[in-house]
Amino acid sequence: MELYEFSRRRYGLEKPAENYLLLSVRILPFLLAFIADPRSLTFLLPMFFVVFAFYSAIYFGSRTSIFLLFVILVSQILSELYIIDPFRPPDKQWDVDLFFLVYKVMNALLVWLIAFFWKQDRLSWLQNQELTDNLRSTQKQLRLYAEQVAETVVLEERNRLARDIHDSLGHNLTAASIQLTKAESFFRRDPDTAMKALTDARGCIQEGMRDIREVLASLSAKGEGFDIFAQIRRILERLPSERFSTKVCLEGNQHDFNRAVLLAVYRLVQEGITNILKHSGADQVEVMVMLGEDRLSAVVQDNGCGFDPSTQERDSSAGLGLEGLRERIGLVRGTFHVFAVPGEGTRLEAEIPREPSSHIGGDAYAG
Repeated sequence: MELYEFSRRRYGLEKPAENYLLLSVRILPFLLAFIADPRSLTFLLPMFFVVFAFYSAIYFGSRTSIFLLFVILVSQILSELYIIDPFRPPDKQWDVDLFFLVYKVMNALLVWLIAFFWKQDRLSWLQNQELTDNLRSTQKQLRLYAEQVAETVVLEERNRLARDIHDSLGHNLTAASIQLTKAESFFRRDPDTAMKALTDARGCIQEGMRDIREVLASLSAKGEGFDIFAQIRRILERLPSERFSTKVCLEGNQHDFNRAVLLAVYRLVQEGITNILKHSGADQVEVMVMLGEDRLSAVVQDNGCGFDPSTQERDSSAGLGLEGLRERIGLVRGTFHVFAVPGEGTRLEAEIPREPSSHIGGDAYAG
């Protein structure tokens, strides 16, 4: 029974009810032997105390097992003093052999200590096994997270490029085609009108070339030499100084910041400036990026026409861009907020941890 329980159940520390039943089964032979021959009590008690001490340490909690050990030791001493031994001579009945008494007490104590520390070692092993399982589960989550980030970033980049090409390059090429058709129609009848159409077509093509360079610059922003502040200043060059009053605050050190975090901030500023140029009608722009010890914060604000977030984000290309920002910043465990009121301007805010993987398992809100 002992070999079976040790090898199969490991004394079943996780099943208290079953343990108590097995403890009763182990005590039962002592009780039956005493009933069969009451004179065997003096022989059975020392063995009973040792067995009970062993299983009290294994089957009960620390406080309960210590209390039971105290009861066992006191009972063993009292049994030596007050239980009549039928095999002793009457005149020696109350003599106590101090050496054997100490031996019996120390024997029970030693067995209890062995069982107690074995149990603590077993519990530590189970705890380490649980921690190992949790670590493996966390590693699996990290791998899934990395795969999800990679897939989502690729998909988001495809969507962004498609929007950029459609909204800017496609528009400019369409406008150039119209101007060239106009120039062809007026070439003989009104050379001045035809020349103006050619000039406008050239402007559209040049604008399209600038859009292409901007798209290529955004792609090259993923290179090893990516400097977040330099890239943001390049974006801000798109704002004509004669039209916009610009306030810029770029502070901190990007060293050790996760690259995905820096790219998310780059896209935030890029999308914010694009929306300001296309939709806002603003003349004041504020851009702030602060790289702190453990997180960064970014703000893009204008005093333009603003919009109603509940309708604009669903119905316009600007809304699609903001939705892409929301997803990208959420992937790096950041928070993203849009504050906009019609006629009072727009404010984009983001806060992102330095290392997103340290926040896996927590809730990131992007709203």
